[in-house]
Amino acid sequence: MKKLTFTIILSLIFTAAALEAGQLLWHLPFDVDTAEAVSGELAREVKTNDNAVSPYNKQAPGIGPVGVNGKGRCLDMSVSMAQMGSGDGSNYGGWVTYGANDVGGGNVDDVFNGLQSFTLMGWINTGDPNITPAENARILLRDDNANGLTVLLNEGGRLKVAVNGNWHAMPYAASYPFDCTDKWVFVAITYDGTASAGNLKFYRGFKDTASVTLEDTGDIPAGALASNDRQLVIGNNGGMNDTADKGFKGLIDELRLYGSYSDATGVLSSSEITNYKNQDVEKPWQDTPIADPLWHLPFDADMSDIISGETPSLVLTNPSAPAPYNEQPPVVTAEAGVRYKGGALDLRNTMAFMGAVSGENCYGGAVRYGTKDSGSGAVDDVLSDLKSFTLMGWLNTGDPLVSLSGMSSPARLCLREDYANTFAVTMNNGGRLGIAVNGQWKILPYSNTYPYTCTDEWVYFAITYDSTAADNNLKFYSARRNDGYPVMEYAANFNQGPISYSERQFVVGNNGSESTSADKGFKGLMDELRLFGSYDDGSGALPPTAIAQFKQDDWNVKCGDYGFMPPEGDINGDCIVDAADFAEMAAVWLMDNRPQ
Repeated sequence: MKKLTFTIILSLIFTAAALEAGQLLWHLPFDVDTAEAVSGELAREVKTNDNAVSPYNKQAPGIGPVGVNGKGRCLDMSVSMAQMGSGDGSNYGGWVTYGANDVGGGNVDDVFNGLQSFTLMGWINTGDPNITPAENARILLRDDNANGLTVLLNEGGRLKVAVNGNWHAMPYAASYPFDCTDKWVFVAITYDGTASAGNLKFYRGFKDTASVTLEDTGDIPAGALASNDRQLVIGNNGGMNDTADKGFKGLIDELRLYGSYSDATGVLSSSEITNYKNQDVEKPWQDTPIADPLWHLPFDADMSDIISGETPSLVLTNPSAPAPYNEQPPVVTAEAGVRYKGGALDLRNTMAFMGAVSGENCYGGAVRYGTKDSGSGAVDDVLSDLKSFTLMGWLNTGDPLVSLSGMSSPARLCLREDYANTFAVTMNNGGRLGIAVNGQWKILPYSNTYPYTCTDEWVYFAITYDSTAADNNLKFYSARRNDGYPVMEYAANFNQGPISYSERQFVVGNNGSESTSADKGFKGLMDELRLFGSYDDGSGALPPTAIAQFKQDDWNVKCGDYGFMPPEGDINGDCIVDAADFAEMAAVWLMDNRPQ
């Protein structure tokens, strides 16, 4: 009886081991951030490339626009390089790494060591009809060209893979199945190190195909993946090669690695691969709920905060300004905003010049919220004691002749107790944003180009600050109106603690609360200012996905937005009177008149 029990236990142990052999080793969904879904490991580096041409040398890969299922997000490599594949300096670009150049601890990189078989799968898309797969564009690698794994695309979408330095490429043809020019293509690669023939296979799928198809089979030397201490690099040949000149300019989504260290069970069947492909397309998704802003100044019809209804306590002209500016206060100008038909705060006619201390010509008006007390002002007093916050909005000089160059003094966008114990945001010479927290300043460094140059065009900005974080707790984001996803322009250590308590007003457009001269105004338009914040933790510093969401919401007009109210007869609120509305009316009538 004991012998039988022991045999059964051993059988169960070996059966369990076999079932777990082809397990999911990691999954990078890229829905919210770079975190790996199994262990929670974040990317170690998200790198810009100093060798790239401007402005790509300042733009790191990020969590980009809508992913393959139309709801989640994806990894956006396109913002970090001008071209795709190997070539001159225009092909240099950023990259993303997991783990470190060592052995141990890294779930995403070290799991490759010793794999006897594996299946790697994911989705790729150039995201641009003018960008096509080009020579040696790296999708993923570990110890490039050597003792690990490299996956790349050649011209037209010809897939090429190296295992332990042994290469296999699809044969040349008139067209290639992995051409992902402006469309999502599913790629799955299986390797069986226990076999010596037909041991490498390439599968392809699309969002609207029922199953994957086997596109190519190759023979490479058998054996387990060699062990090494290299990082896993996605999107380029960075990591060990800082030139990083073989990038994939596009979008990557839902990367998964399955594997076995003992047998061939790491090779998934075509039906299993198909199931995962279809799961990616059908995966439910809901954006991470974000708390309402502390205040929101849309400037569509007036200057009120739509969260609390609070209106400005003062809208100031400046008697020291030259005529006619001394008689012209800030106003809301209809249909001047970033969203069609919405208004914008218009400061153009309140001052002659911007951001220079040259006497009365730079004096201008301002908008004040709250009073100089410790009352319950919804716009001013909410700033006191914030541990983390996000300020976002849109800027535009509204005039091609108004430049941000040559400014000898920063123009104030908004502030509370200027240069002192609280908070200020400025536009500096050339288009460099700056911020003060508790009297300490951080301003974007000088460069050849500046992301916030808003001469006669709308530019979106977002600034996040988290006093509970130790590193890179201050971040600046920017985007143009037609950009899909805001770019993180700058990150810095800025450990100033929570915003200090103050009884000052909140001022928009100038330094008017502390200085009646108000000589540091912003001559232009502002729109859709929002403040998010937390008094308890770092949640007030919004993630990039939320920042992108609000940017898109600001200018993607929806039914019910200002100027787009539903017409009479629109029952279902889609701003169209059609058969669906009549059907709903009929259903209501039938319900009301049903026999009793």
